[in-house]
Amino acid sequence: MKYNNNFLTRVIFRLDFSTDQPIVSDSRPRFSDDISALYPNISSREVAGVTVTLSGETQGYEKKNVGWIWEHKSADGKKTISVGHDHLSLIYEGDIYSDGNEFIAEFTMLYERFSSDFGVTMFTRAGLRYINEINIEEGSPLDWDTIISEDLIVSVKAGIDFDDDEVLRSMHQLVTKNDGVKVLFNYGMHNPDYPNPVARKNFVLDIDCSLDEDIQSGDIVNSIKKLNIHAENTFESAIGDGLRDLMGSGS
Repeated sequence: MKYNNNFLTRVIFRLDFSTDQPIVSDSRPRFSDDISALYPNISSREVAGVTVTLSGETQGYEKKNVGWIWEHKSADGKKTISVGHDHLSLIYEGDIYSDGNEFIAEFTMLYERFSSDFGVTMFTRAGLRYINEINIEEGSPLDWDTIISEDLIVSVKAGIDFDDDEVLRSMHQLVTKNDGVKVLFNYGMHNPDYPNPVARKNFVLDIDCSLDEDIQSGDIVNSIKKLNIHAENTFESAIGDGLRDLMGSGS
């Protein structure tokens, strides 16, 4: 379902791959030039890895470069495209996300440019993550009736003695798998003021969907659409009609 408003703070889609040789280095890639009109703030950083040796009397570690990451940000800084030795990702920050189809269309455009420039044809994982931080100005910080699904409320409040307990945090995790899609679902009252007691009405729905399998180039768009369906279904099952009213249904 499409809504007029949402509580999303971050949306991430990432493709992982493995190549014989790194596809980027310290030299600015053509890909950066190709997308610079839309994402003009470009930077790079070195990725370091550590090898630890624990053999007999020989102990030590070696730090070495394992690749480079090139980041491309929109003018407002709310969109980031990252290309590294092992991944391509698109990140939305803040309030700019409005529709799943628009997000998929933007990634598709970027992927087509990426594919043309780098020629990567096989991917090992696809992941789509939606982080919702639901902040409500009014009411008790522990009252989520009609806003969050009753099933989630029961687990979040389990074990709380409302006469004596000061609730500091109540976060929970559910991991499921269906049709090849693994869903890692973290939810609850994270409490931005921790370790102080919960004082603000804040509830997190962090939905991380992934396909951990070989994905061919021609299946990328279908893969992100499949992940998006599972993420939306998880979200809809986690909320109540009160939150739907707050967000307002779109066309």
